[in-house]
Formats: sequence, C-alpha cells, structure tokens
Amino acid sequence: MVFRWTDDFAPRLLYGFQLDAEGQLTIPDILRRVKSNDVDPKELIVGGSISQFAGGNELKEKGAAVYEGVKAAAEEVKHRIKEALKLN
Repeated sequence: MVFRWTDDFAPRLLYGFQLDAEGQLTIPDILRRVKSNDVDPKELIVGGSISQFAGGNELKEKGAAVYEGVKAAAEEVKHRIKEALKLN
C-alpha cells in the first residue's frame, strides 16, 4: 500500500504498481515519479509487502516513511492528517 499526504492537486500515483516476470510486486512508475521530482518521497507512506522489495527500500532511502505493516502505515497517515489539520 502506498499513501501520499500532500497539498498537490494531482496525486500522480495511479497505475503505479506492476508485477514483474516472477510475479513480484513492483512500483516502477512511482519510483520514476519520485526520481523526476514529480512526487516528493517525504509525502509517501508505504506499508505492507512492498516494503520488503527493492522499490520499498529505494523509497525509504529517498525519505519515504516505510513500514512492514499496513496498520502501522495507516497510523502514520492518521498522525499526519491530525498534525496538518491541527487536531492534536
């Protein structure tokens, strides 16, 4: 799962996932958008199985919040929403 918390008007995350020849989940379009500066990696929260693959590691190296679990990623999103909306 990949979340993006941003004030950008376009999420640029649609159709970002693919399966490679071995059936492994990959995120080539998301990585391309991060590398081209269309998506700020600090706005990304990654959770679940993608965190264990090369794409998840690459996003983490670039500053994305990467969690092994989906629930932990969702908690990070909730935290960012509360912080941004000053609900704390």
